[in-house]
Amino acid sequence: MDKSVDIDRNFGRKLRQAVSFSLSKSYLELLKAKRTVQIQEEAIAQLQEHLKNAEALYSIGKVSNLDVIKAKVQIEVALDELAKSKNQLDVQRNNLNVLCGNALGDSFDVADNVDEWWKEYSAKTYSFSDLKTLLPVQHPDLENINTQKELRNKEIQLYNKDYYPNLYAFGITNVEDSKIPMGNLNWNVGVTVSYSLPFFRGSNFLDKVEQTEIKISALQETENAVVQQLETNVKNNLLKLDDYKSRLSGSEKIVKLAEESLVTANLKYNIGKGNSLDVLDAETVLTTAKLNYNQIIIDLLSSIAELNYNIGSDEIPFSK
Repeated sequence: MDKSVDIDRNFGRKLRQAVSFSLSKSYLELLKAKRTVQIQEEAIAQLQEHLKNAEALYSIGKVSNLDVIKAKVQIEVALDELAKSKNQLDVQRNNLNVLCGNALGDSFDVADNVDEWWKEYSAKTYSFSDLKTLLPVQHPDLENINTQKELRNKEIQLYNKDYYPNLYAFGITNVEDSKIPMGNLNWNVGVTVSYSLPFFRGSNFLDKVEQTEIKISALQETENAVVQQLETNVKNNLLKLDDYKSRLSGSEKIVKLAEESLVTANLKYNIGKGNSLDVLDAETVLTTAKLNYNQIIIDLLSSIAELNYNIGSDEIPFSK
């Protein structure tokens, strides 16, 4: 009975872990969509500033009307991308509402602690051997398999007990007399001894033991396959984390260089030594660099959530 309760408890743990992982992934996707909208709104503001400069320069004959047209076209393209991003933000809000059991139209504030989280988790180091030892201890799938193996072994013990002969003995004593105090006593004493020989019942017991042993072997094979898959998942998680960490610093440098490039292009254009195409290209490069940087951060945090899930951790990531 206790082992059956353990199986139910592990099933509940696995369900909570799955829900926690889904919530973490959905919440990170929502934050990515929110940040994407912010990045594109910043890009549109910069393009609109460039349009004002182009119109001012055109009004005094420094540039042609083509610069103004190019800036307007770029703004329209950016507005179209912004509209798509806002739609995606609404989709992610709806996904999170569904996971939380809220109505689709429910609104809520989104706390963005991504910068704090990625600095915390990117500084952490993980050892595959340490994580590997945690799997049989805390992963609910492996705990369930071990519990089922224990139950099957107990079944074999019970079958073996029934297989050996049983000896039964009991006695009956009656005292009879019609007078008080009893002078003449009539004693009836009976003793019965019996025993059973279950091996005369055929191979029924042995068949049950053999079937249960086959079940245990199957459970062992399942456990080996699950362990192999979980270890592979953990290895892949660690490889992805290393990849994101290595790309993170490079992506951050690209954003800074793109910002400097945009400032330089604007300065040159405003004093008449640059052209509009340089400014628009620099703005596109900066927006792309920010989006890539944002994607890497979200991917890193998603890998942390996935790693927690794969090792069977009950810890809720990013709950602080």
